[in-house]
Amino acid sequence: MVKTMWTNPVDTLLAYMTDPDQKLWLARAEAVVAGATQTAKTPPSASDVTGVAKRVTAALQGDQLPAAENGRIATIAAAAPGPLAIILDQRNGATWSAFTVVDDRSETIEADPDGHKKRWANWLYWGNLLQFLDFGAGDSAQLALSALDEFDASQLAAAGGSGFLTMLSLLPLDADLTDDTLPPPPRRGLEPEPRPVPSDHAMSPDWAEALDLLDPDELGLAELAHELAVLAVPAPEVGYELGEHAWQAELAWPAAKAAVVLAGDDDEARKRDAAYAEDGWQARPASGWTATELAERIGGEQ
Repeated sequence: MVKTMWTNPVDTLLAYMTDPDQKLWLARAEAVVAGATQTAKTPPSASDVTGVAKRVTAALQGDQLPAAENGRIATIAAAAPGPLAIILDQRNGATWSAFTVVDDRSETIEADPDGHKKRWANWLYWGNLLQFLDFGAGDSAQLALSALDEFDASQLAAAGGSGFLTMLSLLPLDADLTDDTLPPPPRRGLEPEPRPVPSDHAMSPDWAEALDLLDPDELGLAELAHELAVLAVPAPEVGYELGEHAWQAELAWPAAKAAVVLAGDDDEARKRDAAYAEDGWQARPASGWTATELAERIGGEQ
C-alpha cells in the first residue's frame, strides 16, 4: 500500500503499469476506502436501494445524512479533507463505491487560495485511487461542487441503477448529462426500436463488468451489448485476442466463434477480419449485428 496507494500519482501509475492485475488494484482501492471511513464525524446511515441517492447527495454537499433505516447499504460521509461519500453495499458480499468532490466556486477559491490548492491536490489524489473501484461492482467519480446538480445518484448500482460508468457508456460523446432521457448511441437503423436497458436486478455480475469495460467511442457498441444482456445471452470476453498476432475483438464468445470488432476499413482491420474468417468466426462491427441474430448464434435465451 505504501508503494502503490499512499504515494504520488506517478508512482501509482508506474506500479499499475508494472502489474495491472485488476483484482489486486480493486482490493487496494477497497482497503483505502475502508480506512477512510474512520474519518467520518457521524455514524453510517443505512438504507435499502431507495434511500441511497439522497444519502450520497447529502454526503457530497456536506449536509447531514438522513436517519438510518432498515437496509443493508450503508452511506458514510467521510472527510479527505474534502467531502468523500462512501457506499458499502452488503446485499451480496461487500461492494464499495466512493465519490470525491471539490468546492470549485469562485467565492471559495478567492477566500482561501492556498487552502483551495491543497483541497484540489487532495481531490486529484483521491480520484486517482478511487478509479480502481470500477474494476468491481461498485462506482466511483471525481465531482465538482459547481456541477453537482448534474450528478444523478439514482444511476448508481447501489441505488438500483445500471452503474455510473454504464450510464456514461450509453451517452453520445457530446451528450448533456442533465438530459433525463440518457439516449443511447444511434445504431444505423438495423432494429427499429432498441430493447429496454436491463435493471440492476436483471443484469448478471459478469454482464455488469463487461458493460463497464466497453469502448465508449464505438458507435452502437454499448446499445448492442445492453440488448444482448436483456436477451440473457452469456456474458462475452471483453478484449479477446485471436492467434499469435493477437487480433482483438471488443466482445467475443469463443465457443460460438462470434465476435464484435471495432469498425474500420484500413489494412489492419482487413487483416484482422481475414484472420477471424479463416478461423471460422463471424466477426463484425456493432453496426453489422442485430442483437437477435447474434443471440441466436451464441445460443442465448430469447
